[in-house]
Amino acid sequence: MKLNHDDFMKIFLIYRFTGENFLELEKACNKIITSLHKAGHTCFCSISKEEFYKKNHLTRKEIYLDLINEIDKFDTVLCVVTSNEKSEGMIFETGYAFAKGKRIILAIKNGIKSELIEYVAHDRIDFNTYDELCDKLSKIV
Repeated sequence: MKLNHDDFMKIFLIYRFTGENFLELEKACNKIITSLHKAGHTCFCSISKEEFYKKNHLTRKEIYLDLINEIDKFDTVLCVVTSNEKSEGMIFETGYAFAKGKRIILAIKNGIKSELIEYVAHDRIDFNTYDELCDKLSKIV
């Protein structure tokens, strides 16, 4: 899969956190990160900072401020959507990335709708399973 991007990308991973099983989410994020690294891309996932956020008792606002500082370091965001349930965090992070002119890639599970992110995405990857998504991500050039 070619996304018309000449250089390797620096990708910030956006995902639904609230209401998700942390261990399953962590496993999925790690698989995604491994696939992106395999393709030569740099990737950041905020799940790696979850312990820091808890240990320092950061408020939601403080976490969002930290995340937008992280988004500023990357040229691309990858929004992984696996649920029809709205995620305020995903919408906030994607909106910020859009306002900053970042490339937005939507990875969306088949049968799911995410109209707001679909409207602002530059590229779209449809998938059924995380293994299928990771296979597609490992081939992004």
